[in-house]
Amino acid sequence: MSLQNDDIILVSPVRPVAEGLPVTLSCKLKTGTVYDVDFYKNDKLIQNDTRSELTISAVSKFML
Repeated sequence: MSLQNDDIILVSPVRPVAEGLPVTLSCKLKTGTVYDVDFYKNDKLIQNDTRSELTISAVSKFML
C-alpha cells in the first residue's frame, strides 16, 4: 500500500497539555485502518509496531 502525506491524520489533544502530564498521540487514515505506524523524534525512530498510538509519559518543554 502506498500513502500520500494528506491520507494520514495525526490525532493530538485539542487543548495544550501541561508540562509533566502524559499525552497520547495517534495516527489514522482518512479512509481505512492504520496497521503499522512509525513514530520519530529528531529523525530517530522511537516506536515501530502495530499500535497506532504513542504515549509520552511526561510532556516537557522544548526550547529552541
